[in-house]
Amino acid sequence: MPSSFESLEAKAPLLLSYRARTAAVVFLGTLILYSLRVNMSIALVCMVKPLNESADGLLLGNATDSRQQCGGGSGSVGDAAAPNSTDWESGGVTGEFDWDRTVQGQILSSFFFGYLFLQIPAGLLAQLLGPKLVIAAMIGLASVSTLLLPAAARIDWRLVVALRILTGLGSGVMFPGLHQLWSGWAPPIERSKLVGFSYAGAQIGTIITLPLSSLLCRSVGWDSIFYVFGGLGCVWVAVWLGLVHNSPEQHPWISKAEKRYIQRSLQGQVSALGKHSARLPVLSVAASLPFWAIIVSNVAYDYGGYTFLTNLPTYFKDVFGFTLMANGLLSALPYIGFFVFQFVAAWLADLLQARAVLSTRNTRKLMSVLSMGGPGSIIISLGFIGCDAYALGIAMLVIGITFKGAAFSGFLINHVDIAPRYAGVLFGVSNTVAALTGLIAPNVVAAVVRSGSQSEWLRVFLITSTVYWFGSLFYAAFGQGELQPWAAVADKPAGDKQTEKKAIGEDGVALALLPPVSAGNGPANAV
Repeated sequence: MPSSFESLEAKAPLLLSYRARTAAVVFLGTLILYSLRVNMSIALVCMVKPLNESADGLLLGNATDSRQQCGGGSGSVGDAAAPNSTDWESGGVTGEFDWDRTVQGQILSSFFFGYLFLQIPAGLLAQLLGPKLVIAAMIGLASVSTLLLPAAARIDWRLVVALRILTGLGSGVMFPGLHQLWSGWAPPIERSKLVGFSYAGAQIGTIITLPLSSLLCRSVGWDSIFYVFGGLGCVWVAVWLGLVHNSPEQHPWISKAEKRYIQRSLQGQVSALGKHSARLPVLSVAASLPFWAIIVSNVAYDYGGYTFLTNLPTYFKDVFGFTLMANGLLSALPYIGFFVFQFVAAWLADLLQARAVLSTRNTRKLMSVLSMGGPGSIIISLGFIGCDAYALGIAMLVIGITFKGAAFSGFLINHVDIAPRYAGVLFGVSNTVAALTGLIAPNVVAAVVRSGSQSEWLRVFLITSTVYWFGSLFYAAFGQGELQPWAAVADKPAGDKQTEKKAIGEDGVALALLPPVSAGNGPANAV
């Protein structure tokens, strides 16, 4: 005979539910978020007049200068794959601005100064005010800043830097705010699917924005890039405000069955009224090994990610004689794999939990090890692949980045498992620390790679692999999937006549009398 919880689940299937519709809106939001983030990389190529000298290796490739490892000559990989540097730089489009590489670097990096600044405050604001208005206001800011950028560029490049900082500020609230949103919307056994799908928009945004920006530049003009993506951002904000609500309790159209199902699944994790505001137990958080496991994993994952993102094109130029970014398909392939595996991992994670194969704890550990141990193992092979096997090198890159998609069913959503009422704040903390690796990874590569030799790049990959595996093993040792005592909340489902009694912890946190339903931490007989 099915339990009352199973009966509720049967009456509130995921397909066409309001939690699924919320995920669809969030998917579009993360797509817009990344379009606002990465459009500048292509737009800048169109905006700036071609330089006489070769560019600095990330976006531009000169086959003649990059054949040291391949031995030069007409048979080198560079002849087949590397474009003429001037053609790639301008794409046949005459730039409008005489900005040197220093100015371009300041424009490209300015986004991240803003992005880092609001990570932790965004989580606090989302907890206090609710994620709906916080995200709407800040993505609105990022979209309007993007719309103003063409006019600012024609006045002074410093205004472009200022607007990109504002774009980063607005973008920085998205993921902490979404973590807070999902802490009140996502039943634990559906969490991987809902979060994995909704965050997958980031990869689609990257895949779409790069070629679309190039097309807009060539067919309409560089300023159209900012008008199109900024305008789409404003449209999305209107959709978000109309369709998304902070919690099921605040949703005007949700069915009673779906609302009850979500409430029961989150019993003891968030309050029945969907209120998340509570004093953060700082000492308990600081002493929490499960939270430190998330931070360490996030740092290792982002360190590897920034190494891939910012240096692999240079590696292919140095060792194979061509620039990966010169081919839009090749640059998109790894993210297509990432996107697909993100769904596969999310489906598998929820299936393992629903069928009592693995607990939430071990499911998160499995996915985290895949997301870091996979690329950590494969990336070493890149240091041994020469220019006569560049296709194999590209394949290894695609496979390595594909594995990273499992993180969205692993440590990246673990904040919602261990402390749903503080998920936004905790994500802001871990993501702020991890994002600092964006400043560290390029400098490590610069210190190791002097001449661009294959042996130097092998050392880079060995360092990156070590970091990946350290994060993977640390999480495997100390990661948890259960609600932590310092994050529990005294709550009772609607209609429950039981009298509540609060047990107050040392940090002033109300502890729940009743544990979450079995689905919250995986079925009782799961490993």
